[in-house]
Amino acid sequence: MVVVVAAFALGDLRVLKEFGIALAAGVFLDALLVRSILVPAALALLGRATWWFAPMLERRLPHIAIESTTPIPATEES
Repeated sequence: MVVVVAAFALGDLRVLKEFGIALAAGVFLDALLVRSILVPAALALLGRATWWFAPMLERRLPHIAIESTTPIPATEES
């Protein structure tokens, strides 16, 4: 995404160049700093409190089975 957004900086319009550089820097900092450093650090500090909502969701959401766990009875071919 950084490369795609930075490609705007190669255009002729000054406003498009500014947006391209600013968005590329923002995406790069988000991917590098926030998602690889800050989020794991916050999860480590919060510990088990991070997952307090998961048991509540487990009780409230419907259980959907994509693959059946019951065996399908074999049919005899004539």
